[in-house]
This record gives sequence, C-alpha cells and structure tokens, in this order.
Amino acid sequence: MRFGLSCQERETAKRSYTVSIETIVVKEREITGKEESGRIRREGLVPAVVYGLKKGSVPISVSPKQIAKVFQSEKGLNSILLLTLGDTGRTSHVMIKDLTKHPVTDRLMHVDFLRVDMDEVIESSLPLNYTGTAQGVKLGGIMQIVRHEIMVSCKPGDLPGKVDVPVDHLNIDEAVRVSDLELGDKIEILLEEDRVLAVVHEREAEVVEEEETEGIEEDATEETKEETEE
Repeated sequence: MRFGLSCQERETAKRSYTVSIETIVVKEREITGKEESGRIRREGLVPAVVYGLKKGSVPISVSPKQIAKVFQSEKGLNSILLLTLGDTGRTSHVMIKDLTKHPVTDRLMHVDFLRVDMDEVIESSLPLNYTGTAQGVKLGGIMQIVRHEIMVSCKPGDLPGKVDVPVDHLNIDEAVRVSDLELGDKIEILLEEDRVLAVVHEREAEVVEEEETEGIEEDATEETKEETEE
C-alpha cells in the first residue's frame, strides 16, 4: 500500500513550494481495533489514520505533543504537514481533517489526516478574527457576530490560519459583509458577497422589544387567570 510521495515527488515539492511545512513523524499500525487503540494510548501515543487522494487509508500512531505544536502554530488546523512514516522515508502532505477528544478529560483520542496535493485546489473553513471595538458599541450599541468562519477554496499552500476582520469603523446599524474581505486573488470565498458577517444593533431597540414581549406575556397570564376563575 502506498503511503505518500515518491523520492522524485518529494524533491519536486521541495523545489516548488516555499510555504512553511511542519514535519511530523508517525508510526504505522499493523493491528487495529479498540484493544489496540487502548494499548497505544497507554503508551502515550494517539491512534490516527491517513487517507485521501484516492489512495488506501493507513492506520498510524502519533505523539500528542506534535499535534499540540500544530495547534499552537500560526496556521493552526489549517497547517500543511509533511507526515513521515518512521524510518522508511515515505512522506505525504496532509492536513488535520478531524480529531476526537475525551468528553470529560479533553484528552486527544484520535486524529484523521487528509492527504492533499499541493497543486490542487481544496475547500476548507477559515476562522474569522474580529479585531477592534466598533464605534457603534462605544455609543451604546450591541455587536452581533453572525459568522465565526467562512468556507474558501484555494491551493493548500495559500490557505491562511485565520482572517482578521476590523470592526472599529462600524457604527450603529452598519455591518461587515463578505464583500468587505480582502483575501487576494488566490483565495475564493464560497459565499455570496452580500452575506453579513457582523452587525451593530441599537441597544434601545432591543430593550423596547423585550419590554413589549414581557407586556404581551403579562397580558396573556392575566387572561388565563380570568378564564380559570370563570
């Protein structure tokens, strides 16, 4: 079963891309199953799997410290990784597709790695990082975040870790839309340009609405009491 890149492909990749790529060394697992996964975790490793690009899946184990290092990197889960299979020299460009954590201890339980072709366009979610304090909020308004991430399409090496979205300029009843984002020519946003990402509302309008709702509820309660007494 082929794990990833051949020697020639690795050399081509080194010459073609200047993007920072973290190398992760993993071990192939010959045995799978719940019992084997438990044994791997007791050894301080995490069971994982590599799949994609129409190649067979390969069960592996990886150090949780290496995954933690990816989390702390500039691109986070959007990092491009070079998975190296032990001492074999076999490698594959991958991204973290999914991971599972223990619901109580938050311990990392399993990782899915997806193979990527550095020349092929992929789709991925991109976190939005709202920066600054909106002018409308300073005047008493409320900032509503409509979207925390967007879907984009680009080559793996062009995928950033996040998008900074300044909101300082927003006044009351003003919004940031997809059309306001500037990601360059290499990244396509897979959303309509008029989609709202964040908006500043007037606080007084919200208070009035709440008071009206409370009034309606009180009237309904009084009517119920009168019907019961009758």
